[in-house]
Amino acid sequence: MMMNNMEKPIKPIEPNASDKKKYPGNPNAAKTMAELEQDPYIRDYRKYQKDMDKYKEDIVLYEQTKFIMDIQRSSLKLCLKKYKVTKR
Repeated sequence: MMMNNMEKPIKPIEPNASDKKKYPGNPNAAKTMAELEQDPYIRDYRKYQKDMDKYKEDIVLYEQTKFIMDIQRSSLKLCLKKYKVTKR
């Protein structure tokens, strides 16, 4: 698989609960579970967690692909000098 246009994945930004503009209201107010499910901060935080899991997978794939492409571009002598290959 040859990727010429590799784009580095963008790390998601964690929502900030103290952002009163985006998350107005009293965070200390008693809420039911149904109200908590609809809370914008909790909804955004769950989305952030899903995005972060996907980012972790994507960044590993990106780094491995970048490493493979770097080896393909270089000579054997350079590879042996630059990288230490071990067997597990």
